[in-house]
Amino acid sequence: SPDTPGRVSAYERLAYLTSKKVLLRIAPVATGKTSPTKPAEALDVKDMVGKNNIYWLEDKNEKLWKEQCLKTYFYDPAANTWKDLNLPLNPPYRNCKYGLTYDEKNDVAILVGGQISWNGPSCNDIWIFDVKKTEWKKMEPQYMPSEKEKLILGESLMADYDSRHEVVVLRSNTGFWAYRYKKVKN
Repeated sequence: SPDTPGRVSAYERLAYLTSKKVLLRIAPVATGKTSPTKPAEALDVKDMVGKNNIYWLEDKNEKLWKEQCLKTYFYDPAANTWKDLNLPLNPPYRNCKYGLTYDEKNDVAILVGGQISWNGPSCNDIWIFDVKKTEWKKMEPQYMPSEKEKLILGESLMADYDSRHEVVVLRSNTGFWAYRYKKVKN
């Protein structure tokens, strides 16, 4: 919706968390901080991957540098309200080509891949949002894609949870990849 807090683009992802009956939203947002010159802490895009949740975007029309970050929100449809979770840790900044899905059996949201900017470097990582703890955690899976497959993960535009096989299926225009957070005991 247009009144979504801090919205800068359509590069947000949403997942409905059935255990809380809320929408989880993760999105790149403007912080409101600007600078007329490139800030000293502004990293080159290629140096940002996996290191930082702050991104300085150069707005050439306004001749300003604008700070952005990745933030996490809950939306309560019953109350029609957004809540900024103000988490101490969010996944590193990315603004496009990432997937978000919900694993109802483990009560976690899973964020995968993405890129810092449309033609920028890929974020080859997996983050879990633990709904009960209300926190993000970076995962270190036993297997990560090879150099050739990293492109596939970085271009993941969709992530779907397959409850029958208990895996997240990542789809891109070049192939498929599956990730299992935890197998639930029957």
